[in-house]
Amino acid sequence: MTRRGGGARAGKAARAGGAAGPGHDRTKSRATASRSPRPGSRPPQPGRPRAERSRPGTAAFRFLVGLMMIGVGVQGGLAAADTIGYAARAAGTPGLLTVTFCLDHTTTSSRGSRSHTTTCDGVFRSDDGRTTGTASFEHSRRPPGSTIPVQYHGGDVSSVGVVPVAGRLCGLAAALLAVLGGAAVLLSGATAASPRLGQRLDRAWWMRRVRRVATVAALGLAAVLVLSGVAALAASAVGGS
Repeated sequence: MTRRGGGARAGKAARAGGAAGPGHDRTKSRATASRSPRPGSRPPQPGRPRAERSRPGTAAFRFLVGLMMIGVGVQGGLAAADTIGYAARAAGTPGLLTVTFCLDHTTTSSRGSRSHTTTCDGVFRSDDGRTTGTASFEHSRRPPGSTIPVQYHGGDVSSVGVVPVAGRLCGLAAALLAVLGGAAVLLSGATAASPRLGQRLDRAWWMRRVRRVATVAALGLAAVLVLSGVAALAASAVGGS
């Protein structure tokens, strides 16, 4: 009795396993067939990122902003570099301007904001006494008869001292930072217009060097901007020119 029962149970288990085995194999083969790539299609590459699409609208906007930043930076840099030599007495004719009178001017913009400036007229006389003439320039109000150290150039005069030099250094550093920032924006616009070009630039060895040099230059210009601003504020606080 015990042997017959054990044999019956073993036969049932074998038949159940045989019935499930082929069906299970067929299920696996169907799943494998469904996952197999179609003829002519590329196999999936899990480690490869998807290619970015070009964004013409973003690229055009970045091009516009970058060109504007570069234009403003070039104009401001040329203006600051042209007058910093006079403020440092490296160019022009040094001398004194004897104030005759000063006038206050108030201008109102289209938005309603007002700005106040003071223009002082006087007689210029060079330190060597060879050059004399009348001149005027914007300055803080001074009583008639007082003298202001200036630098004479082409009929115009420029103020000299720590404050003018530091202020022009601030302007020059800010202008060069604007040029660097505009170039970076233009590069991002080119990348947005052509992602393949951006990938090639990222892989180029010379582009990595250019970025390092630009980063160091930006940090140096930022330091000049901060230090010159602090120097100008300190000189103004102690009453220096």
